[in-house]
Amino acid sequence: MTTEKKCRIEGCKNKYKSGGWCHAHYERFRRYGDPLAGGTAHVPRPEKCSAQDCEKPVVAKCFCSGHYSLFRKYGDHTKAKYKWGKNGRDQWHKTSHGYIWRYSGYDDPNAAPNGFVYQHREVMANVIGRPLKSYESVHHKNGDRSDNRPENLELWVKSRPAGQRAQDLVAWAREIISQYGHMQ
Repeated sequence: MTTEKKCRIEGCKNKYKSGGWCHAHYERFRRYGDPLAGGTAHVPRPEKCSAQDCEKPVVAKCFCSGHYSLFRKYGDHTKAKYKWGKNGRDQWHKTSHGYIWRYSGYDDPNAAPNGFVYQHREVMANVIGRPLKSYESVHHKNGDRSDNRPENLELWVKSRPAGQRAQDLVAWAREIISQYGHMQ
């Protein structure tokens, strides 16, 4: 008849490994010199991110997904390449395609869906005195996308598709003249 040896620490029901202790108590003895020392205490996970003024739920290491991503990338959850309105993000920058843009926010009527405004669109909006419409675009006459002087910019309007009724085209032409006739 074989008897299963148990860990000699009172209350521990794990199997004996070495020195009369289970694996966990033996490793603690090996590391700290005491089978009851060390170990990891269970710390309950907080409900909200531990970053200042962040109310998002915790994903890992007491951070929300955004702050944990910054922590993994930079070693500090407060560091980032860009911050809203800080580190020059609200200043004009040149894109990899040669355009000049800056973050303006989602409330800006000339902003793209991501909150960025292209300088040439903002200059043209100031020239015509109103925000650009979705069917209007700005063309650089000399082809230099960073040359946003008003004299280098042209307002272009996307034309109607082919196959329109004549009366619809006449109505559309009148509308175009009423909108852009003053720009001649």
